[in-house]
Amino acid sequence: MRKGFVGEILHYFENIPKYIPEIYKAKNSFWGDEKIIIDMLEGEEKIIKEALFNSWFLFDYKLSNGKTPLKTYYLINFLNFDENDRENYKNLLKSKYGLWRIKKVDFEQGMLLSNLVDGSEFYVKEKKATYNAKVDDVILQRITKIDDHYELISPDGNSYFPDGLRNPTVGILLRYKKLNPKIIKNVFKKQERLAELSDQYLNNDFLQKKIVGPNECFCDECHKTGKIGAFLTNEITGEPLVFCLDCTLKINARKNKTTVEQERHKREVLFKASNLFTMTKVKDYCEAKGLAIESAGMDILNKILPSIQEAWNGLSVKERRSFDGLNETEMIVKFSNIHINFPK
Repeated sequence: MRKGFVGEILHYFENIPKYIPEIYKAKNSFWGDEKIIIDMLEGEEKIIKEALFNSWFLFDYKLSNGKTPLKTYYLINFLNFDENDRENYKNLLKSKYGLWRIKKVDFEQGMLLSNLVDGSEFYVKEKKATYNAKVDDVILQRITKIDDHYELISPDGNSYFPDGLRNPTVGILLRYKKLNPKIIKNVFKKQERLAELSDQYLNNDFLQKKIVGPNECFCDECHKTGKIGAFLTNEITGEPLVFCLDCTLKINARKNKTTVEQERHKREVLFKASNLFTMTKVKDYCEAKGLAIESAGMDILNKILPSIQEAWNGLSVKERRSFDGLNETEMIVKFSNIHINFPK
């Protein structure tokens, strides 16, 4: 596929009068009140902002014909493409955008990526991104098949999370069933605003005043003391919020349209699976080192537990859901197939 295909397609729509109003409408939808500020930008900042919009417009925005600009362009120019371009554009229409965990890095050659939602894996041919990439880091990218291999092709670049699943932004983005550049833009904007607002609270140890014990808090929902359930942030004021476990379960039940008992069961199953995973991997480590698990002191545990936790966090949503309904023996069998690079 030719380089600069994004600009080529955008140029096509910008030069056909009937599409001008649609592009204007799309920009208003994407930027909202920010559009005036974006129009006034110059230089590299403007290029980055425009690339973000272009990616969303091309792959996600629906024109008045009900199709994306990419699909519209493909159908109109189908007969003008040679066989190779025709196949590549078909693959582009099936490209996958989302969060990917890096499982393997081959310097200047490529990377093996695993989707954090469905666990699907792709080996992408890539050079530049391998210079700083590390296993278990997370990237936000679009992947497509080009000729006989896969490539990263996000025209808006990629967002890189060097601390992987421990990065709170990754956790926020995983709440969305399907991501697109407009959602990314809104999440990042909201985080920047909340960070500004919450500074005044954090600097004054505002949150610490709500913690009344090792595992207890004064709940911002029911205004009672209870077991800590979750930490959130008020999206308007930036105030850190603490919810007790009972209120957390009720909030999740409303959000997921389930019952409190169902949410409690899901939490208990996940907690049980997490603990069993940890014990299984500690046992695997001890057996590999010829140690009795009973002799694993705190020095050993402190050494290997971070790697175990990172491996657990690296499991996709689909992989974690696969543990539902399994007994301990079945889970241990599954866990034994998950490799961990323990520190030497």
